[in-house]
Amino acid sequence: MTTRAERPTSLTEQFIQHGIYLRDWSPQTVSTYRLAFRDCPGTITKATLNAAVVAMRERGLSAGGINLRARAINSFLTWLHEEGHAPERLKIKLLKNPPKPIQTLSVLDIRLLSAFRPKGRIQLRTWTLAMVLLDCGLRINEALGLERANVDLGNLVLRVLGKGDKQRLVPISPELRKHLFRFLRGSSGRYVFETFDGQRLERHNVYSDLQTLCRRVGIMTRVHPHSFRHAYAVHATKNGLDVFRLSRILGHSSINTTQIYLRSMGVEHLQEGHVRCSPLSSL
Repeated sequence: MTTRAERPTSLTEQFIQHGIYLRDWSPQTVSTYRLAFRDCPGTITKATLNAAVVAMRERGLSAGGINLRARAINSFLTWLHEEGHAPERLKIKLLKNPPKPIQTLSVLDIRLLSAFRPKGRIQLRTWTLAMVLLDCGLRINEALGLERANVDLGNLVLRVLGKGDKQRLVPISPELRKHLFRFLRGSSGRYVFETFDGQRLERHNVYSDLQTLCRRVGIMTRVHPHSFRHAYAVHATKNGLDVFRLSRILGHSSINTTQIYLRSMGVEHLQEGHVRCSPLSSL
């Protein structure tokens, strides 16, 4: 039997309001759902959902891009059923999309960045932001929302406001403390990284600044703010940080999410770990 559910616009708006007020969605999450709803059929049946996937394929969307939209639509379909708007919970079957290793910043890249000596306030702000991202593995929104009052240089810790307005304490290194002390000296605004008039920086304001900085120091890898968070996860693990503590520092609700960050770790790292941990090597 085919289950049919009407999808008037009011229901999608109700669902988004549900997400904003009951699940603490960020504006970026809301934008993701609105984008996905462009591919959600007006009348929902198994056939129309399958047709929507075919249409996305024909437009040239990748399997990953389709699955991103499908997950959002599936969340909406679950809500429709739970709220009594659909007699059955329909679901779009995700496409096969084998995970690919994530390209990360190398040790040489990190050395080039850390050795750089910035000039001017904007370049210094961008460089210090990069150091924070590399040292703590923060999400870009967490770094940009970091307030001076939540920087505890004495105890080497930051109080970070993460997803869902959940606070967590993130340790920092003595090296980063030096950089933050110098950067914050002489300023008194609310945010660590702010505009000249004291406002919080927006994500799009720092994307190009970070890319320009990386090109300036000679990094050829295509850099995104998330590249620094991923680099922290990979190199911290290589340096001995276990996945459980890494997961807490990154603010992940599941270790499975943390493990995604480690896909780029190749056989060389496995060999290093094997030499240290093999029962024969320890004799």
